Amino acid sequence: MEQATDAEKNMAVFEFLDFKRKNKIRPFVDKLIERHMAMKPTMKL
Repeated sequence: MEQATDAEKNMAVFEFLDFKRKNKIRPFVDKLIERHMAMKPTMKL
């Protein structure tokens, strides 16, 4: 489990979720795209 910092605990819930989402979605999507491109290198997006 992740430990939230004091600053994160003091955020409003929606701000906290948005903050977490921005931090996690981007690298996750990048990783998916890289994996997809590695599997199908000739495919055009």
